[in-house]
Amino acid sequence: MKIKADGIDSITTAELVSYAEYKAYKDYDRSNRMTFDEFKQKDQSPKLIMDSFKSIFRSSKNAGDKIGEAIKTVMDSNPAGYDKSEVFGSMMKLIPEMDKNIVIDLIRVAKKHDFKKFFDPEIYKNTSRRAEKDEFKSLVTGVMHDCIGSDVEDYFSDILENMPGGVIDAIRKSLVGMNALIDEVNKGVIQPFDSIGDKRLKQMLAMNDIDLASIVSDAASRRKRNEKWGDYFKRVKDELKSKGDRSLLGKEKVDLDTNANVKKISKTYNQNFHAGRHGNIYAKVLKAFNASIRFPEFAEFRKNKFGDGEVVPAFHGTGGIAATMILRYGFKVIKSTDPSVVGRMLGDGIYFSNKLDKALQYVSNSGYGRDYGSKGYIFELDVNLGKKANSGNDPDYRAMGLGNDHIRSPEWCVRDAKAQTAIKRVYEVELVSKDGLDKYTINESTERVGFREFMKENVQLKSSNNLASFTFRDGLIPIVTEDGNMTFVDFEDAIKDNAIPQTMVDYSRQGPVIVFEGADKQEAYDIRFAETINGDAYESYVKNFKRAILSAKE
Repeated sequence: MKIKADGIDSITTAELVSYAEYKAYKDYDRSNRMTFDEFKQKDQSPKLIMDSFKSIFRSSKNAGDKIGEAIKTVMDSNPAGYDKSEVFGSMMKLIPEMDKNIVIDLIRVAKKHDFKKFFDPEIYKNTSRRAEKDEFKSLVTGVMHDCIGSDVEDYFSDILENMPGGVIDAIRKSLVGMNALIDEVNKGVIQPFDSIGDKRLKQMLAMNDIDLASIVSDAASRRKRNEKWGDYFKRVKDELKSKGDRSLLGKEKVDLDTNANVKKISKTYNQNFHAGRHGNIYAKVLKAFNASIRFPEFAEFRKNKFGDGEVVPAFHGTGGIAATMILRYGFKVIKSTDPSVVGRMLGDGIYFSNKLDKALQYVSNSGYGRDYGSKGYIFELDVNLGKKANSGNDPDYRAMGLGNDHIRSPEWCVRDAKAQTAIKRVYEVELVSKDGLDKYTINESTERVGFREFMKENVQLKSSNNLASFTFRDGLIPIVTEDGNMTFVDFEDAIKDNAIPQTMVDYSRQGPVIVFEGADKQEAYDIRFAETINGDAYESYVKNFKRAILSAKE
């Protein structure tokens, strides 16, 4: 089917609607007992179609806006069928993935048809689990933020007024906090590098345990009756300004090291800590910071559960947006049930390596990036390992690449962020080639730094070697057959059956990585579901697979 071959962007909104409706029909009536028209007349069909959109979203990349357009179409064509609490409850998971204009268009449709169940307060009242209540409040907060200044502000404000009093107050404070987040993150010492738009704000609220309502509880006066939200925010901003330079979110716990010789650091760190096993990617250090992210639990753990000791050095790579939050609140372990972390090879936890180029793989706001010019941050950590995973125990950490497998570089994962990690140094970096690094550091000498364990295996800079790497978050590996078709198998089965050499399989905190050496150019693809690989990623994978594997078998 076209959506499989070329991706969701290759089809029209009408085709996507037809595909979702037909998929829901076939999933419901596997025995072909009814016609498609009979299915569409059933009361539960809108809910099943909405579930179908959710399924399509999970198997597609960056599909929120396209699916939002399709949902708007079905809502407008069948308002009576879609004005139901259970349908909206299914839609809730998709709204944070949509851009501001798409969300506003959905609200316009609800307003046009006078929907009664759109953001129905009963959904909140009938929810018993606190996590689901918090999710509902976060969603309403994000949507209200989208509506401010639009033609549906008053309409959605009326919906908000029907919420329980405590919910309204929490949302009011969270909205103030969201505006503070935009201002403070963009003006912070740590740069996000990407603009924090409305979609990103909704995702950050959903992904982080940041209680914006409590942060602003004593800083913002209440909104007046019938006061426009935009006017309210302006008034609150003026009030906060009158109280002095106060950071609602808290300052990043870092100080710029103005005495640091970043060119010398670049040369020294790449010289000593670059494994040379992850392609022609190096760290150009732009700024260096001293950090003080250390919780009391860290000292307690080191005193009582030191176990296997520490790893020196320990590097963690991340993008600018994540860094702005981590350097305020510390690391957060996101559970692997979240769709953003499908395929973690060592389970839930904080990942790090003693090899700089391994950490550089994650220097991107997308979570995985090896593109020249990408900017992000490398954290230098102090870590407590504790006890390693063995059968029958509750491990403090897991590890790969320590010599008993074919993993290209070591990587560890510790379970307790506060007790097992402390951030002591931060580097703003840009990804460059070896030639780019040499030009940047041409007049700098290098030195061997005194990291006692790592210096036993000092690694010199390797010559340029382009790699094409493909991360498959769902753990399935595409196998290209002789006739040019693709089959998809579990990565462990692919290795066991010799469908792909184990030496070409690397592991990351996102999932298994297939690495082709000697590629035409340095490139990396992060693929959420293997069966959706398409476009440039598909062409490159097939080309490299045929060159590296099929030709070797001839």
